[in-house]
Amino acid sequence: MLMGCGNVVFQCRLEKELERDNALLIEIILAGCAADSRLTEL
Repeated sequence: MLMGCGNVVFQCRLEKELERDNALLIEIILAGCAADSRLTEL
């Protein structure tokens, strides 16, 4: 990947956004797993 001076800032922002998206995804997956386990208990 080409990294210019301006690209570093963009890359950093992109990584922060991806981290936030991943955190949301993990929460959704965990919530889904919790719901699944509750359903199987019934």
